[in-house]
Amino acid sequence: MALSGICMALFHKERTGKGQYIDVSMMDGAVTWLYAAASDYFASGKVPERGSNRLDGQFAFYNVYKTKDKKYLTVGASEFKFWKRICELIEKPEWISLHEGSEEVQEKLKQKLTQLFKQENQAYWIELLASEETCVSPVNDIDQIFKDPQVIERELFKEMNHPLAGTIKQIGFPIKFSETQGEIYSHAPILGEHTEEILSKLNYSNDHIEQFRKNGVIGQKLSLNI
Repeated sequence: MALSGICMALFHKERTGKGQYIDVSMMDGAVTWLYAAASDYFASGKVPERGSNRLDGQFAFYNVYKTKDKKYLTVGASEFKFWKRICELIEKPEWISLHEGSEEVQEKLKQKLTQLFKQENQAYWIELLASEETCVSPVNDIDQIFKDPQVIERELFKEMNHPLAGTIKQIGFPIKFSETQGEIYSHAPILGEHTEEILSKLNYSNDHIEQFRKNGVIGQKLSLNI
């Protein structure tokens, strides 16, 4: 939200020559994510119940299901073509016409899908369904995320050297540019690592810095093999 606001303000400044103050709060941003539930509430005046809306479990085709090995699948087949392909692959053609069925139909379908997906491990269902146009994906644990081929291909997993910890793992830069590729150029700073550099830039002399150190204002000088 802050980044979007800054970009918009810079664009406004280029057009008008006027700067402006930007006020962004995390709460405001979080409230805007309630748009789906809020639109129903504003229209009807009724507080929505969990599992009663299209995208939070009302329909069997848009839900999360547990597998035999206690992992999970996410099914997002809201479009009929995706649901149809799922039913074909799991050999349940009789379910195809039930895509937008009544509440009673959806409850029965959810129970049947719950029982079905528990019969095999997650890997089985991913191999069967995820390579097709079904909108079925695994719900990954954190270790699975960084082994995912797409995550690796997009360079979202990086390793770098740290002067104290050795080789450490990092999340990569998520935005790709054609001319100015983002990269991790430095480790997270160690406590006090840049104290002298910053004080020097603020025009404090070496004598002043040493006096600060003697008086306990700053910590002892770091000795790192960087």
